Amino acid sequence: MNVELHNIREFQVVATSGHTLLRLSTRGLDDEVKGLQNYKADVREQLMGGGYSNWGILGDQYSSIEGLPRAKRTFKLPNPLYYVS
Repeated sequence: MNVELHNIREFQVVATSGHTLLRLSTRGLDDEVKGLQNYKADVREQLMGGGYSNWGILGDQYSSIEGLPRAKRTFKLPNPLYYVS
């Protein structure tokens, strides 16, 4: 894995529509002590506190979509890499 890409903590992308702003936050070493569900809930709280609206959460695991604050809609997708027989 490229070290530069691994060290990116967050970046912002302005969509081609001109006014839509998206933000992605990635988990860092300091966040490893938090449980994954708590980390994701904390990031959602930071985003909403920063003026972002949380219209939907898309995830392949329930830990991705559970916790507060909640989105208006949640979408649980199957993960094709897991197979339980």
